[in-house]
Amino acid sequence: MLKKLGVALILISILTYGGWYWYELRQAYIDHAPYIMEAESEMIENFHHNKGRFEEFQKYSSNVHYLENFFLSDGDQLYFTLTDTQHTENHDPVSPFFYAGEDEVDNIQDIVFTDTNSIRVLKNGAWSTHINWKIYFSGNLEHHLVNRLISYHDLSPNEMNLLVHKLRAINCKSYSKKENIVKLIYRGFSSENLSYIIPLNDSINRGDWKKIEDNFYLEHYDSGLNCDIANWYVD
Repeated sequence: MLKKLGVALILISILTYGGWYWYELRQAYIDHAPYIMEAESEMIENFHHNKGRFEEFQKYSSNVHYLENFFLSDGDQLYFTLTDTQHTENHDPVSPFFYAGEDEVDNIQDIVFTDTNSIRVLKNGAWSTHINWKIYFSGNLEHHLVNRLISYHDLSPNEMNLLVHKLRAINCKSYSKKENIVKLIYRGFSSENLSYIIPLNDSINRGDWKKIEDNFYLEHYDSGLNCDIANWYVD
């Protein structure tokens, strides 16, 4: 009798665990809408809990001209992108791009921004000049090129530290501003994310944004290029 009871309990445990595992896999890879809804509810609660800080962020952003893909990671690591302000979106495969910071072995050693919107970079001991460029930075605020890079968008070290502090205060990990739209990523990464959207112009209002209240929205952005959707919503 005890043996049969033990076998039954094992079978029940297997079926229970298997059912839970299938449910998680289904939500992760087939229908992750429940996770999206849960995260959005969490975002709304986070907004109301930190409403004053979001409003401060709105005022702060009005003084930022442009910033793209600024991400915070664990510890003091950060990532951001700089693009030639005259960059043409022609997807030219020979358009130069460079890495700066700590994580790549092929990083540039130094950089000079010129008045003509071109750059001179020192790489492998040799200087070269480029236009239509893009730079990817990965490192921390103490890296010797950070201040030079952020100066391209007229950001001072103090302003960069303030940005980091403000992002952490509202539990977000990415900031970008383009065409009077501020985007604050709460979950995910550049190709798929859940974000707060703050339009700095009252006439800007897209139909795919979910309104929290006036001038504050949620967005689920999916570029369609992301294949790893298993855990972005719980990061």
